Amino acid sequence: IKNFKHKSKDNLIIFEGLEMLKDIYGEGELISHIYQLSDIIANHKTTIILCLNSLAFSQQSVAKLKLISKPFILQDREEDLTAQYVSEGAIDTPLPGDKIELEMGGDGNPRLVLLAKLPRIGFTKNILVKRILQWRRMGLDVSEIEPALSYSDDKAYELYKIVEEKVRVAVDLDRFIHQNIDSIPAADVATDIFRLRQLTGLDDLEKKYYSSPD
Repeated sequence: IKNFKHKSKDNLIIFEGLEMLKDIYGEGELISHIYQLSDIIANHKTTIILCLNSLAFSQQSVAKLKLISKPFILQDREEDLTAQYVSEGAIDTPLPGDKIELEMGGDGNPRLVLLAKLPRIGFTKNILVKRILQWRRMGLDVSEIEPALSYSDDKAYELYKIVEEKVRVAVDLDRFIHQNIDSIPAADVATDIFRLRQLTGLDDLEKKYYSSPD
């Protein structure tokens, strides 16, 4: 980005993977480099979009980023998925959990809840769309299952079961973390809840919270 020629008009740079870079180089180092980038583009017609989840960063770092940036909220992809399948009647298909009341956690995100399992009998793409929307409303990143919308029903169900098991583990871990939140460092709570909603590192989180101390 530093070597990019910023003289042309209306440049747009999308910067992703900040959570990974934070883990590799450290949060303070990353924020320092972002400030340097801000200085570099200050006198040019260049916009940098920082794609990040604030739960993965400390409140101090988020406050620093707000000083040099402004929030840019993308349209919820749930609306796109709904529009894509509404003509097929997916939204009118009853599904267990349609009317669940989501409890909000102390971090401002909805608490994860375990929805009724979908049996193979009667499983269709329309049903799958409904379940994807339900998971998204809880803040879960279930993009892994979206390719199943173009699979045969049998293959789609196989992938659904894999993601469903990941969600089950995430729900159990979310419940454990909130039950023991007073004894867990705030930084760990924020980072681990973010990882739960991304459905990543679940094995590591199970070892972290469920393994007995040596």
